[in-house]
Amino acid sequence: MTTEPTPIYELTDPRPIAESAPYTFFLPNAVEITAVAKGDLVKLTFEYPHETEKWAAERMWVIVEDVRGDELIGVLDNHPSEPTTTLKAGAEVRFARHNIISIEWASPEKAPSGLIVTDESF
Repeated sequence: MTTEPTPIYELTDPRPIAESAPYTFFLPNAVEITAVAKGDLVKLTFEYPHETEKWAAERMWVIVEDVRGDELIGVLDNHPSEPTTTLKAGAEVRFARHNIISIEWASPEKAPSGLIVTDESF
């Protein structure tokens, strides 16, 4: 009988945290998240499912390399601080748009303003 290897990380869904702490935990808006493209840096929260020495979770940057609708593929742009993880800078990371907690635009001048104007805004 073969057993599946233990995943080295799980990505956090930050939406429930943002809902429970709307004044202290901010996420990019839907316009910004939809605009994420190749070359942009996005911050994700990596949770370690194994026993750790320092951190059960780390927020780290990923460079977006490919976009396939809601699925994005990137490479880790940080060196994890948790000594027990085998995750390394340069590792491929597959994630969904809803995992994004922050964005650094490759071309800030082309970044969306994020402002959505409706009749109710006036």
